[in-house]
Amino acid sequence: MITGILKRIYFKLPGNLRMLIVNIFYLVKLNKIYKRFNSPDYFPVNYVENIDLPIFGNSNKEGYFYRYYQEKEDIHHLSPEDLFKYKYEIIYGKYYENEIFKFQCKESSVLPISVENHEDVLKITCDDKLTDEIKNLPPKRYQYFTADQNAKYSIESN
Repeated sequence: MITGILKRIYFKLPGNLRMLIVNIFYLVKLNKIYKRFNSPDYFPVNYVENIDLPIFGNSNKEGYFYRYYQEKEDIHHLSPEDLFKYKYEIIYGKYYENEIFKFQCKESSVLPISVENHEDVLKITCDDKLTDEIKNLPPKRYQYFTADQNAKYSIESN
C-alpha cells in the first residue's frame, strides 16, 4: 500500500526531480557495494578506503594510479551521468617511499609526480646538480615536470 502511494507521488513529480531521486538511490546503492567489497578495482572510487592503491597492477606499488580531484567539470545540462563527471587522472606508475629514484632520459619528456602530503619536500637533481627543491606541493595531485634529452636525473622525497 505504501509503495503504491509512493509510486503515485513519484510519477507526479517533475522529470528533473524524478531523475535526481533515481540518481540519489543509485548513489546510496553504489556506496553500499563499495563499502562491502572495499576494493580499488571498483571504479569510480570515491567511497573506497583503499583509494591510494593502484588498480590493475602487479602489486600495491605498481599499476594504474588515479587521482580523483572531486572538482566538477563544466556541465551545461543535467543528465544521470553528469553526477559522476568529476576530474581525475589515471597514469601507470610505481610508488617510491623514502627512496632515491635515478634515471636517464633518452628523449625529452614530461614526468608526472604526485606527493602524499603537504610536508613532503621534492628534490630534483639533474646531472649531479640540485636543480629544484620544491615544497608545499598539493598532495594527491599529479605535477608535471620536464625532463631533457640525455640528462641524468635523481628524484628524492622525504
